[in-house]
Amino acid sequence: MGSAGGISIDLENTVSVVIGASEGIGAAIAVGLAKAGSRIIAGGRDPEKMAVTVEAVREIGGTAHAEAIDVRVPDAVTAFAETIVDKHGAPTILVNSMGGTLIRPLREVKVEEWDDIHNTHLRGTL
Repeated sequence: MGSAGGISIDLENTVSVVIGASEGIGAAIAVGLAKAGSRIIAGGRDPEKMAVTVEAVREIGGTAHAEAIDVRVPDAVTAFAETIVDKHGAPTILVNSMGGTLIRPLREVKVEEWDDIHNTHLRGTL
């Protein structure tokens, strides 16, 4: 059992899939869910960054595995879901925390970059 903001949460015997667990908010959510007892499946595009999150979960005594996913590719999302269920069972919790940003003037952004951001944020939530 863990606690978040003074509230006790018991997530023992649950499986949490955190897409976007490579860094930032997604990684923090994965660690928080692990503190509450959930087994973590970290999903993302960058295996090295996901490994850092998995290690952070394991350092606090949690269980975590990384699975690659590119939410911009519908077939990859389907394959990811099938892999999760086959390897870990049906997830109890699903967190979509993937995202990205371009921090520069709009006039400097290429169409391909714009499309990539929109495919991640909008299509990725389908």
